[in-house]
Amino acid sequence: MINQVCPSCNKKAFSNWEKLHLGPLISKGCSNCNVMLTVPFKLILAYIPLMVTMFIIPYVSYALFLGILPISLIFSFYLQIRYVPLIKAE
Repeated sequence: MINQVCPSCNKKAFSNWEKLHLGPLISKGCSNCNVMLTVPFKLILAYIPLMVTMFIIPYVSYALFLGILPISLIFSFYLQIRYVPLIKAE
């Protein structure tokens, strides 16, 4: 598991599951220093694979779509956990 390090205290802020619940307008306090943390608006880039999957619905069979959907969702979650940084909420 990838630790979510607080930019303020440099300790583990919270779990990956809790980071998936964050958004640019949703913040959560660090479990150590209680600084409010969020993710930047570039979070939307992590969901490009899911958006591409939604756009191909008219062009593929329903069974193929149902096979691709969970893969693109898991990949988008991985991108959010791995590459979207935590920042201090303003």
